[in-house]
Amino acid sequence: MSVTFKIQFSASAGTGKTYQVTQLYLALVLGHPYPKEAGELIGIAPGTIHPGGEPLPCEKILMLTFSRNAAAELRQRITAGIEEARADAEAKHNDEIAARCWNLLHRLPAADISTIHAYAQRLVEQHALRLGLSPAFSILDEDAASDLRQEIFEAALHDALENGNDADHATREALCAGRGASEVLGALQALLQNTRSLGLRLENMDLAGLVEQPAPPTLERLRQLRTQLATANGQNKRGKAPQILADLDGLLATATMNADMVALAAHVAELAEGQWGKDNPALSATRDALQHFGAYAEHRRAADALPPLLHLVKSAAQRYENAKRERAGLDFDDLLLLARDLVMHHAEALPPITAIIVDEAQDNSALQNEFIRGLQAARSAALALCGDWKQTIYAWRNADPQGLERLAKETKLRGVPLRQSFRSQQGVLDWINDFCRGVLFDEAYRADDELLPCPRALATEPPNIELLLPEWELQPDPFEPVGRKMRLELSPTDLKRLAKEESFQGSEKPANGVSKNWKTVLAQSEQAIALEARALARRIELLTAGPASSAAVSKVWKNGSWSQPESPPYRRRDILILLKATSRQEIYEAALRERGIPYTTDGKGRGFLTRQEVQDIASLLSWLAFRDDLVALLAVARSPFCALSDEVLAVLAQGSNATNLAIALTGVDTTAATARLAELGLAAEAPTFAHAVEFFRRMRLLAGRLPPVELVREAIRLTGFDATLAGSFHGAQRLANLKKLLSWIETHERSEGLDLAGVARWLTTEIENGEDRPDAPVLDPQDDAVRINTVHAAKGLTSPVVCLPDLRRIPAPDQQWLLPHPTATGLTIAAKLKTRQPDLPDAPEWNTSDFENAKDAVKTSRTAEDQRLFYVAATRPRDLLVFSGENAHRTATWRGALNHYLLADSERALRLMTLRDYRQLEEEWRAAGLAAPRTVPAGEISATQLAEQTALPERPPHPELYRYSATLLASVPTTDDPAALREFIEEDLAGLQTPHSTRRAAATEDSRAERITTGVRAHAALRAAPLQDSQPATPKTATASALAWLRKNCGDLPPAHVLRELPFVARFSHDGAVALVDGAADLVFWRNGAWHIVDYKFTEQTPDELRQRYALQLAIYAAALFTPDGLPRFAHTTNSGALGEAALPKKGRVRSPNAPSLKLSLLRCSRDFQCLEIPFADFPSLGKTAAAVIATARILRKFQPSGISTDFSARRD
Repeated sequence: MSVTFKIQFSASAGTGKTYQVTQLYLALVLGHPYPKEAGELIGIAPGTIHPGGEPLPCEKILMLTFSRNAAAELRQRITAGIEEARADAEAKHNDEIAARCWNLLHRLPAADISTIHAYAQRLVEQHALRLGLSPAFSILDEDAASDLRQEIFEAALHDALENGNDADHATREALCAGRGASEVLGALQALLQNTRSLGLRLENMDLAGLVEQPAPPTLERLRQLRTQLATANGQNKRGKAPQILADLDGLLATATMNADMVALAAHVAELAEGQWGKDNPALSATRDALQHFGAYAEHRRAADALPPLLHLVKSAAQRYENAKRERAGLDFDDLLLLARDLVMHHAEALPPITAIIVDEAQDNSALQNEFIRGLQAARSAALALCGDWKQTIYAWRNADPQGLERLAKETKLRGVPLRQSFRSQQGVLDWINDFCRGVLFDEAYRADDELLPCPRALATEPPNIELLLPEWELQPDPFEPVGRKMRLELSPTDLKRLAKEESFQGSEKPANGVSKNWKTVLAQSEQAIALEARALARRIELLTAGPASSAAVSKVWKNGSWSQPESPPYRRRDILILLKATSRQEIYEAALRERGIPYTTDGKGRGFLTRQEVQDIASLLSWLAFRDDLVALLAVARSPFCALSDEVLAVLAQGSNATNLAIALTGVDTTAATARLAELGLAAEAPTFAHAVEFFRRMRLLAGRLPPVELVREAIRLTGFDATLAGSFHGAQRLANLKKLLSWIETHERSEGLDLAGVARWLTTEIENGEDRPDAPVLDPQDDAVRINTVHAAKGLTSPVVCLPDLRRIPAPDQQWLLPHPTATGLTIAAKLKTRQPDLPDAPEWNTSDFENAKDAVKTSRTAEDQRLFYVAATRPRDLLVFSGENAHRTATWRGALNHYLLADSERALRLMTLRDYRQLEEEWRAAGLAAPRTVPAGEISATQLAEQTALPERPPHPELYRYSATLLASVPTTDDPAALREFIEEDLAGLQTPHSTRRAAATEDSRAERITTGVRAHAALRAAPLQDSQPATPKTATASALAWLRKNCGDLPPAHVLRELPFVARFSHDGAVALVDGAADLVFWRNGAWHIVDYKFTEQTPDELRQRYALQLAIYAAALFTPDGLPRFAHTTNSGALGEAALPKKGRVRSPNAPSLKLSLLRCSRDFQCLEIPFADFPSLGKTAAAVIATARILRKFQPSGISTDFSARRD
């Protein structure tokens, strides 16, 4: 079949690009026209892009995207689309189409739906010998490749400086002395990476030929510049330009053909220095040209000095290639370079490709686009690109910002704009269009880029945009002139000037509560960051705990329809905070903690190594490895491992004697210390002290006998450290961090062969170096927490409410001094060299002749990317977008762009935006009754103090705390039968097998070990088996019979409606105790308006016995996964915030008459290959379930095998 389309989906934010590319794929493999129906694509008739007809084999379609997650989502959606087509065909008794769909489902796992790197790797693996590679080559991960590169470049630089004796040795020494060896190393490695992303191999290039040679100065060129200056200056007789004109005329009149042009050029440079007054663009360009003309000598020196440095990077690049070849390894860039070479030189080896679909094409590098272009040309394949130039935000990762448009132009693609947003309310879209058209992109924002609301979007009354400001910027009038600026624009520099001038000292009377005394305002502004963080926390508290009016929108999208805002309007998990950078993230976290608002970073961002739980584990390992580390000992004593108060530690140390403290804590005889505590009125702390001594004794005995990670696990088991974390504020996140740290320690311990001292040093070094590592993702489906992400990490996300703080942030200055500079005539390498000679005190800097142009190009590119990053952030919300942050010293900030928008047409802007100052917000917050009786330091505090004073509490708020799995709780006997209790202790708790165990099941039941093995294998098989099978077989095992039941009940359901092994962590409270219960439900699915929870049991027990034994387990599942109304607590669609998707009911807050029902059952699979579904007609309320969980946990505590109880009360009471 002929497939000839060549299209580019211009997919603006939230317009359903993933839906469109998957629909195109489905149209090809199913033989449907695309678009299938009128209205799917605005202005494009059905079948225009693809007319349909004979289906195209999936093996002849190549679908590529940017990330592994995106590739997995594409495959899942395509699978779901084929399953839907199969179900529809079977319902219509169309056996031919149903059989075709079955066939597709079997072949689809082998279809090429992957990232560009993964497809390139597949080609390289298939043609390794053709490419001169060993078939057994391996792929170096990013860390391994980076470490190897660093090692090679360090060795190459060392050899060049220590052993070099060529003519360029002195030049390299001077350059490294000027910049520093580490800075030179970083620049050389960055140059290698940047050029490889362009498809170049430095080791094979003449790098000296890439240095632009400066044009020698001539009299003719000087005359041209004089004419250019005269034209630019016109008749103006003021400023510096007329004087320079006169000086140039004098130089030209006296200069001869034999003049020293280098000295003359230097003189011209001196003339052009200094301020030229109020320049116009023509004068500015002429001034730059004169300065460039006069810098010839500098450019010449730089052009002569740069090649020795480039020879060094070429040598290091060759060494790097040799090192990889010795290891038979490739890095990720090699995969693309080799695949590109295969396409260019061995096109006949490529598999047959009829159509290529590329999603997220705006994120491709120049090399990736070259690879795609080569694939398309080699096979004359149809091509569809999908991307959005406004969302190109990865130039720092070598994405090509102009690559999408360039590739579309080269391949002559037809533009197909996607404009209809399925994400945001109309008020949000109206503001985005107005802001982008007027400020952000100006004329580049074309009609095809404007966002239109989808039919389900509500035309709510604007504004849906808020800007939170300090009161001194808003009151009494933000558009009031104050000196040379409007009040709205006042920066810290302006406030200092006003405070110094005391411009308003004659008007001391406050207006709307705002003082006109600028010294007072200046003092307040010094706490601006802390004030903003607190204001944002209060706004979030109003949205999540305040009245319905706090929503600031008339309708919210909930449970698949628009409704009036409730009280409170939103859950905490509906709030997404986006940060441009993470350097101030701790300040916003501290403000949230101050208000008791839980948050999560979704496994992104930074701060993991600064968390107290990580610091506590590091201190424990340091003390175990180095017994003389008294600081680590003190940290462990104060941590939840021992929970000793500062008063106790002071008594034990007897003043400042740390040695006495160590003796007291780790000594054998504690009588004296205990007596001393009693004398000072601290007798209540004696049990805690005794517990700490016992803990230190046990850990000291185990150190050196267990691997480091096992030592930590034993410490956690002995003290209930994890249960303490779980019961503290933000416990779910802290518990997730603990699990991540244990996994991380175990990985390094095994991969690097580290002993206890090695692990302790490694972890301490990681913490001291301040590595930016993210918190662990929180897998708790009940965790109702505000999400904090960076804008880069949030691409593709959406949320009902998005907060964008820290608008003051100034773009980071560009520090690059070695730049690859693509031009119209080819690539050059520009540099700003800095040299230092032993006999000279200064380190002069020399620019190559093209460095300023290269630097300007980088600056322009970064500015454009900063604008695109703002667009990505601003297009995430569904209902409400909240900005916050005061002005910075410079205007090149996101806040500066908002000011420009507000001042350009304030009347129009204020129809789409609301301005709120911090004082107004605080009054509303107090009126809502949200000001908790918490002692806050008098006056506003600094950001650092805010972070310090709101540290996470380490003492658990509950006196009795447990943590068990649901399966273990279900195994605890509810009877007082001594035999049953003995069986539970020996088999379930201790893991022993005893011949005298009482077995309530049939006498023929297998041993416990065999039962467990069978169950584990069966559960694993049921979790991984496909739900569809066109040729069902007769069950011959219990597992096969369970699989047949599973396929019968779930085989025709969409994948999103079937959840297998769904994990959870639930918290139950009763009678002053708290239990944290974790587990995984075997099967949860949605069918016929009801949720079903099914637990597999491979046993011979009777239905009545099973009902009695596992009632608590199913009740725990129901309480953990669903609200009392039967609404799910877990996420069950790929994008629950989108307006265009509402297939399943969402989590609810109040009882609804349309709430779905909930059905619980056990699936009993016995030896006779029969499966019996055992329904539970009723299940207890949440209160009764909590009571049963706590009662069972208390029974279980009696049989705790260690001498130290899991609950915290044993240590405190």
